[in-house]
Amino acid sequence: MKKIKAGFAALIFAAIMLLNGCSILTSQPAHPGQTDTQEAITGEKHTDSLKTQGDDDEIIDWGDDDEIIDPDEFDEIGANEKYEDGDWTFVKLDNGSWEASSYKGSDANVTVPQKFRDGAVTEVGVWCFRDNKNVKHVAVPDCIVVIGENCFMGCENLESVQMPQHLNFMGDQTFSGCRSLKRCVVPEGVKELDYRQFDECGNLGEVILPSTLTLIGEAAFRHCYNLRTIYFRGSDADWKGVKISGNALIDSDYRLVTGYTGT
Repeated sequence: MKKIKAGFAALIFAAIMLLNGCSILTSQPAHPGQTDTQEAITGEKHTDSLKTQGDDDEIIDWGDDDEIIDPDEFDEIGANEKYEDGDWTFVKLDNGSWEASSYKGSDANVTVPQKFRDGAVTEVGVWCFRDNKNVKHVAVPDCIVVIGENCFMGCENLESVQMPQHLNFMGDQTFSGCRSLKRCVVPEGVKELDYRQFDECGNLGEVILPSTLTLIGEAAFRHCYNLRTIYFRGSDADWKGVKISGNALIDSDYRLVTGYTGT
């Protein structure tokens, strides 16, 4: 009889525990911050914020959908970016000035621009006029301090170039192959005539060199068969200090005039 009562009590206790467990399960909401009733009525889950896994306090902010981006922010041109304007292509330099990078026009008389957009043009780029068969006369303004290598290379009909007074550097082969060029004035401040600077300028008759010159590089005047006069603005002693490569003037029967003050 005692065994029957004990078994009956155990059965009642199990039934009570089972009923309590069901109550606990049905009382938990389906999502934090949301009740079963809310989801049942709206059909939507409550998602005011999204929490990342592993950090209950970190909330991802997706930003403001109404944020407006100013299109003027994309109108700025950074360094080394190209910009085309008619026959010219310009490149923004690191110092804020511009390089006239290339000229694709067909004019016989060309003047390099002094300014572009927000700054001065200070350089004429590598290959800027290369192989242009139309150009005959080029005026380079005084704001130009650098003329890149091969700038006028292969301009067979180029007869004259007005050089800038403040030029301090010319790259290799600047006038190589300019067979119609008859005269050139290299401005004060230039220190070197680099490799093949006037190579194959067959009609070059005279050149005026600055007193600042320290080097006439390899093949600088090669194949300049008609070069008759070199005018040097420095003294005889200055000329002796100029390093001249062995084949720089090998094809020229020229006379040297030092202390030149003409134009």
